[in-house]
Amino acid sequence: MLNPYILLGGLLAILAAAGGGYWKGSSDGANGVQTKWSAQVIADQKAALEAANENQRIAARWNSNLIGAINESRKRAQLLEAAAAGATAERGRLLDAIRRATSRPVPSDPGKASPEPANPLADVLGACTAEVQDLARAADGHASDVQTLTDGWPAR
Repeated sequence: MLNPYILLGGLLAILAAAGGGYWKGSSDGANGVQTKWSAQVIADQKAALEAANENQRIAARWNSNLIGAINESRKRAQLLEAAAAGATAERGRLLDAIRRATSRPVPSDPGKASPEPANPLADVLGACTAEVQDLARAADGHASDVQTLTDGWPAR
């Protein structure tokens, strides 16, 4: 018959070998999981960095478009102001011509009724053209604003 101590010692040796192998395997598995997790974190960080860089490139392009649109808007504003100044000068010349033409007394009129001849045509035309110029100036400004927003809006 076998000695129970030998049998117990053999059983403990088998369990120790199996447990050591299990312990080694689970330790290696934890290291594998840690390695995979670290690789995933690094990949995620690289992807986030690439996305941030792409967003910066897009923002820079949009800013460039916006700056160009603002510069074009300033040029349009200068052209519109020059056109408005020309229209105002022409309006003044036309009103002066009307006043000169209507200020001469009519041959049958002795001109004694009023020292200042009435110029209703010049007054009405002056008021109307001033309103039209204000309206045109506002319309030009709105059209320029729309063009600035259209030019500055990012295209995808």
